[in-house]
Amino acid sequence: MTGEPAARELELALAEQSRCSTRYQDSVGTSGEISAYARLRSASRRVADCTRVDAARHGLRQFEFAVSSGTAAPSQARHEVARRLRGWQAAHSVVETVELLTSETVTNAVTHGAQVDGEAVTVAGTLGINRFLLSVTNAGPPFDDAPELPPPTAAAGRGLFLVDALSSNWGRRHVAGLTGVWFEVAV
Repeated sequence: MTGEPAARELELALAEQSRCSTRYQDSVGTSGEISAYARLRSASRRVADCTRVDAARHGLRQFEFAVSSGTAAPSQARHEVARRLRGWQAAHSVVETVELLTSETVTNAVTHGAQVDGEAVTVAGTLGINRFLLSVTNAGPPFDDAPELPPPTAAAGRGLFLVDALSSNWGRRHVAGLTGVWFEVAV
């Protein structure tokens, strides 16, 4: 896929994903929910495939993997992301920052996401010429927490503060029952 056909293919894939997202949202709590979810996942994979082709054309490096939610998820995600960045010869300081922020965002996904044992947390990364973008997505409720530094005696609550302080940009989204947090780090 190159040029015009690639753009058209992505446009069609995004339209299908949007239709499937609406169907899924309308089917939640019904007997058709699982089928609608499967169609949404399929449409989302098609969009991801189109995006990967476009990224390869522009010299971007991408990955995506899932970890099972649980206490080991942050460590597994952190090690896998660091392994990939080191393989791409990213600067040591970038790898360290991304490791910390990956751990924090995956911990939040496991702690505050849907509490189904073994449910997947998806981690996706894109390394460009001047930035690294990481997204962590799971089935969970939307949130609007502010990135504030908790009191020094607090045992937890520093995740979003660290993401806000150490990334060049970050955000959150909630679509079709999936919550995602993304961040960018300059390279």
